Amino acid sequence: MGDRLTLALRPWTYSEIGVLWAALLGLMALCLALQARGRARLAHGLMAAAGAGLTARLAWHLVTHYTRCAACGVAFDLVPNASSWAFFYDYLCVVVILAMIAWQESRRFALPSPARTVTAMLVAPLVTAPLFFAKLHDLEAQETAPSTAPPSWRVPYVAMAVLAAPFVMPALPFDHFGALGGEFFWDGTSNRLNSYIGLSVLLLFGQVFLFTLPRTRGFAWQVASLFLAFNNLAAYLALFAARFDARHDARPARPPLRFAPRGAGAVIAAVLAGNAVAALFGVALRYTHFIIKAPETVCAEGRVTRARTLPLCVRALEGVTAAREARARAPGANALDVALPGETAVALSYARQAVIALGEGDQREAGVLTRRLGEQHGSDLPVCQEAASANYAVLNECPE
Repeated sequence: MGDRLTLALRPWTYSEIGVLWAALLGLMALCLALQARGRARLAHGLMAAAGAGLTARLAWHLVTHYTRCAACGVAFDLVPNASSWAFFYDYLCVVVILAMIAWQESRRFALPSPARTVTAMLVAPLVTAPLFFAKLHDLEAQETAPSTAPPSWRVPYVAMAVLAAPFVMPALPFDHFGALGGEFFWDGTSNRLNSYIGLSVLLLFGQVFLFTLPRTRGFAWQVASLFLAFNNLAAYLALFAARFDARHDARPARPPLRFAPRGAGAVIAAVLAGNAVAALFGVALRYTHFIIKAPETVCAEGRVTRARTLPLCVRALEGVTAAREARARAPGANALDVALPGETAVALSYARQAVIALGEGDQREAGVLTRRLGEQHGSDLPVCQEAASANYAVLNECPE
């Protein structure tokens, strides 16, 4: 039990996860406290500044890395495995829901340039979302009455919640940590595009709750909201938006929201409690083997799959080498075509060395080499990526 429990808690003890999550919780607590003291614009501004930093980091990588690296395929980096597909899907759903909120509320209060706001939300959600939330907060604080009454979007919001729900489903059989915790280890520390997606959802978690938590009545509902969002941020945001869209239909009208330091303390406590409940839920899933496979099972399956697929990967890379070299020499070959044979040769070298390491019983060396193999764009073949995915499970599930 002790070993299994340690493995179940493992995502929370990685230094990367600890630093990222502690920083997020600290930022959320600071911003909630500022908002309660009448500094809502500063609070949302801090969130926007964090988003601007992360967005600028992506832009820098696009300019300095992807435009100069001919063999660095964006699609390859963006979605290296099934778990990241699910995480990317969650990010897209969150951005779409934020754009819907921006359009609906801009129409409701006759805000200028709603189309421009929606475009900005789609292009730079980490900056636009907190700034737009700050604008809505000002409208609430001033008790501004709606200028128009646009048709209710409760049904579209609920539909988005349903569409967003599959996020966790494809991830569970592959990502054996489940939901946000394990994904941040992979997406927050892997390649540049995947890192942006992972860290973006982490930051969006804080940006969204800075706006939604004080507008959620009752400590129990706040904790429940955090628990839901921890497992599926987009579905939570869509359900909140459905309720938020109906706020002006309430009879009698709700009194204006008042922020106070005492209330902020309760909300911050809800943040900590909600995260604790979600963490304990993840441990329970692992310990009871409900849905998520046991660590020892994942470890054994990963080793078997890796040992089976690595030789197949070697043969697959050998099989495509000649065709890739010919394409590189052909008239009109693009930069990727020219660079790919070299990448393929490097990937083939790693695959061969990993097979040799396995034959010698050196599991650690095989793990390192297979991880490097999976990072090579020349290894963008199904069997090689299967080996890399199995290796990921081995590295993170097998005892040291």
